[in-house]
Amino acid sequence: MRSAFLDELGVHAVIFDVDGVLLETMSLHYQSYRRILEPEGLSVEPIELNLREGLGTPAVLASLCEEKGWGLSPERIEQMVARRRNLFLENYEHRVYPHVPELLAWLEQAGYRLGVVSGATERSLDVCLREHPAAPDGRCLADWFPIIISGSAVARGKPHPDPYLAALKKLWLEGRQALVVENAPLGIEAAHAAGCYAVAIETTLPKPYLEAADWVVPDHAALLRLLKC
Repeated sequence: MRSAFLDELGVHAVIFDVDGVLLETMSLHYQSYRRILEPEGLSVEPIELNLREGLGTPAVLASLCEEKGWGLSPERIEQMVARRRNLFLENYEHRVYPHVPELLAWLEQAGYRLGVVSGATERSLDVCLREHPAAPDGRCLADWFPIIISGSAVARGKPHPDPYLAALKKLWLEGRQALVVENAPLGIEAAHAAGCYAVAIETTLPKPYLEAADWVVPDHAALLRLLKC
């Protein structure tokens, strides 16, 4: 059964972010940032990271340094980037949001094309999408996504349109033929800059931070209901 909602928009593909959209990983990212910052006598609040979600680790640290006046050298930041990424992978727990496998299976069966766009590294996406089952039948998340764009696949990441433009190119689609599912302002900005529709999900930030999206839903059950309309 097709989606009247998507078909009326002329949408042929749905593109998902990973952290905070497919997987509940932002708390794990926060813990890894906390552990690299504490030895420097520095701290960050979860919302400060959630608002920067979509940036790669170097850009997150550079942004925090600029905002907070941290005097970290480029060399020290480079060391901290490597340490943070390793901590995340060492302490990774696979937490697929409820309804995600059901949502992906339904979209696939209905004939919509699927893609992933993330600011994460290739190694992180391997772990998150390819190395852990996400459904009772043993399918990994990557099994639903023939198109996966990592943060290292483009010169400019979110909020620039480049990651979504790269996905659209691989899907052979124009911007308005794709709906993007995001959870943070930078991802919404990137999706719109690429000409895509954007629906935001309130997994890590409340609605006031997400109002630039075309639609905002509270959770994955509501997203499934919207797409099935």
